Amino acid sequence: MPVTETAPTGGAISYSEQIWRLAKERRDHFARS
Repeated sequence: MPVTETAPTGGAISYSEQIWRLAKERRDHFARS
């Protein structure tokens, strides 16, 4: 689990955090089905 809140870089970090969260949501969604 990446710690993005304390990361100094704004744009790239928030982008990779979005990708990571999206992938996590998809994995959880497929796990429930």
